[in-house]
Amino acid sequence: MRRSSKVLKCESSKVWVTAQMPSSVFFVPLCETIRENDRSKVTSANRYWGSDVSNTNSPVLGQQYSYEYDPIGNRISTDNFPFTGEGVPAGGGSSQYSANELNQYVSRTVPPTASIIGSAPANVDVSVNGVAVEKQGTYWHMEGT
Repeated sequence: MRRSSKVLKCESSKVWVTAQMPSSVFFVPLCETIRENDRSKVTSANRYWGSDVSNTNSPVLGQQYSYEYDPIGNRISTDNFPFTGEGVPAGGGSSQYSANELNQYVSRTVPPTASIIGSAPANVDVSVNGVAVEKQGTYWHMEGT
């Protein structure tokens, strides 16, 4: 299902902020910030609960990302920064990329964990492979191996 969104703010510093409208899965608004470098490459993408685009105190678990590039635009790393329910960074996964002299990717490392997300009624306990997940209302997240 597709959620509608609208751009709330677009600055010359290339920071996009959008607000997700309520859907049948998530019953609260989400704000998203996307930052770009001077080559229009995405350097970060972060989601937050709520409708105030300036309030970044409630990150959506498992949906905080950053990207790094070499001087000619090849991606050299990605990071996913999951947060605990208290908004504290909880580690996360990092990928490294290597390119050859023809700017072709020749290798990529992947993190040993992956973000697993879903939704369930707020009063239902959720576990994945016997491990309890962190919940934010109906949304849940865990770092799985």
